[in-house]
Amino acid sequence: MFLFHCHSPWFWFIILTLVFISSFNTSILLWQSARCSDENCSYNGKCINMKGDNISCKCDIGWKGKYCHQLRLGKCKNFTGLNELHREINRTSTWGGSVLKGEDELWHMWASEISRHCGIHRWLTNSVVVHAVSNNLSSPFQRKEFVFPLF
Repeated sequence: MFLFHCHSPWFWFIILTLVFISSFNTSILLWQSARCSDENCSYNGKCINMKGDNISCKCDIGWKGKYCHQLRLGKCKNFTGLNELHREINRTSTWGGSVLKGEDELWHMWASEISRHCGIHRWLTNSVVVHAVSNNLSSPFQRKEFVFPLF
């Protein structure tokens, strides 16, 4: 049984829009398969012409699949990343982190954090963006600052 009443109307608008766009893009990929362009590879790789009308995709780092449409996720360990939920005070959930290695040789993460101890079903109106840093990807990240207020 689905509990649709727990989500705001904006949540369903975003979900339905993403479903529509993803189904539209898939049909474009199939429809244009004879023409080779990076669009055929979901803009996440390079299209390569093969014999006849066949194409192949050479996926960029971080992507996989016939059309480079799937994230290539690495293995993770518990208590790495930005693990604010298991702190002794101000326990908070984080989601959607993006990581880059800086010129300072540190790993920098920008992630959304659920504010006010709201559950994930209230992320749309109770999230902030935080910056966190780690020496390496297998160590925990430490939150340094808030970079974007509630959105």
